[in-house]
Amino acid sequence: MVSAVPSAATPAVGDGDVRAIAKVGSTMVIGGNFTTVNGVARSRLAAFSASTGALTGLSLAVNGEVSSVVPGPTATTAYIGGAFTTVGGVARRNVALVDLSTNTVVPGFTAPAFSSFGRVKDMVRVGSRLVVVGDFSTVGGQAHAGIAALSATTGAVDQTYLRVQFAGHHNNSGTGAQGAVGPWNLDVSPAGDRLVVIGNFRTADGLPRDQVALITLGAAAAVVTPDWNTLRYNPLCFSNSFDSYVRGVSFSPGGSYFVIGATGGGVRDTLCDAAARFETYAVGADLQPTWVAETGGDTMWAVEITEAAVFVGGHQRWGNNPYGRDFAGPGAVPRPGLVALDPVSGRPLQWNPGRNPPGKAVYAILATSEGLWLGSNTDYVGNFTYVRKKIVLFPYAGGSTLASTTVGTLPGTVLLGGSVAGATSDALSSVGLTSTGVSSQPVPVGNGGVAWSGTRGAFMVGSKVFYAKTDGYLYSRPLVQGVWGAETRIDPYHDPRWATVDNHLNGTFDGNLPTLYGQLPNLSGMFYTGGRLFYTITGDPTLRWRWFSPDSGIVDERVFTVPSSVDFRSSRGLLVAGANLYYTSTVDSSLYRVGWNGATVTGVPVRISGPTVDRVSWAARSLFLLAG
Repeated sequence: MVSAVPSAATPAVGDGDVRAIAKVGSTMVIGGNFTTVNGVARSRLAAFSASTGALTGLSLAVNGEVSSVVPGPTATTAYIGGAFTTVGGVARRNVALVDLSTNTVVPGFTAPAFSSFGRVKDMVRVGSRLVVVGDFSTVGGQAHAGIAALSATTGAVDQTYLRVQFAGHHNNSGTGAQGAVGPWNLDVSPAGDRLVVIGNFRTADGLPRDQVALITLGAAAAVVTPDWNTLRYNPLCFSNSFDSYVRGVSFSPGGSYFVIGATGGGVRDTLCDAAARFETYAVGADLQPTWVAETGGDTMWAVEITEAAVFVGGHQRWGNNPYGRDFAGPGAVPRPGLVALDPVSGRPLQWNPGRNPPGKAVYAILATSEGLWLGSNTDYVGNFTYVRKKIVLFPYAGGSTLASTTVGTLPGTVLLGGSVAGATSDALSSVGLTSTGVSSQPVPVGNGGVAWSGTRGAFMVGSKVFYAKTDGYLYSRPLVQGVWGAETRIDPYHDPRWATVDNHLNGTFDGNLPTLYGQLPNLSGMFYTGGRLFYTITGDPTLRWRWFSPDSGIVDERVFTVPSSVDFRSSRGLLVAGANLYYTSTVDSSLYRVGWNGATVTGVPVRISGPTVDRVSWAARSLFLLAG
């Protein structure tokens, strides 16, 4: 994980904003709406050393916004795209190729004519082609509504390979905002077989594709992926202000999923003002996001995904806020202007440098070997802590290691704590367990200083043991080779660094405890797997789950139920290993096994241990399977 302290080796962009970032060799290239960098004239385009931040000699003046920068076909060149007609005094409309070493426009690359008033909003290079998107309708005199493929070396339009036509205002209500129709942003999968395109459109080649379309890049032609569609961006969100509300998109490093960031206002049960993960190779006419990360009414814009996190920048006050609307709802955590999401669960990770004031948005995020680069219209990182004007680097140097998500397996060791019979025993004992029964009798072990009789469920992930207490808080302690570490009360919802900080909208960045915390004194068991925290409540037959991040301890406010063949109202303690779920019964102090496929409890329970089976009593307040 990158450091939360920004590098000092970045230039100061004096005005405007940074809309695009690219790395070309050891040089960073930025574009946007600025006129000076480090006090030197740099009109909408600049370059600097990735290691020192020192400006290079690139001083070509661009007479309009630079919205996109992409590494060029040679080691010292870069493509720029936007809304301009000249670059360094040379006539180039919307797309140009510049040489960073010679400070010139490359003469051999000439983009075709785009339709009047059409702009290039984003670009990506795919092999020998440069794919451009924007609000144009023709390219080279032929219909290319919103997307076209150019030769990466000459700029000539490919009139046959990519002829997808985008059409229709997302806001088809007849009133309200009416923006330019066309794609806004795109990304290509690492394998080069898919393009994801987002923007202001209703159809792609006549197929219903509201605001998002997936395009299959074949050998001979690129076509709209016929069996991938979602209806989740169909609803209008504050259409008086927004025609289209999608803003940023990024593929994961492996290409199996992508995440979309959006603005639009806080409209419950929509994807407005939220980030949402979609699976690239899913099939369906109404595909649902794997997870949704809501802000509670604030914009999410640029998205960049690394192996560690999904980074999203906007002007959000909170993360994990599905039920807040311009206020911190239950479960909301302070995340001013920037958030790193757990790729598996979508919950915010611990990393929380913040940007105060958040400004309008983070428009560009780029991950490189140095770290994470951000382009925005603001000048500070933290609560006015670090002055970093419009361009920021969070370096890997000084960063941290994310919490492990490894869980225990069987054969293994289960730890039981706290007698149910009388709340006087705070002991912890160890039992060897296989999928068919115990492999060793209970042995007392150190309890880590935890009063286990006052716990209400526990689980272990990586080196952390999580447990609920009757005081209504979740806690964790590291447990490494039998040695317990210090206890941590998990309350990222009231982060002291942000709880009292003015959010510039008549409030602070402080969050709120999730409703789960109010239920913790009545929990009867918990376990973690695959980004989900599963739990049962005393006297209730239902197994429930919420998204959860072991790194931050943040739990989702939304609650999901698990279809089950088991009534859990008399259960006490849960664990999962392989294709089985194990639970204890308060009726006979026994341990039962039942089928588990990751989402459903199936089959008839089988008792595998208990006082009348092997003389082992499972009458404990909490139990967990050792991990690692």
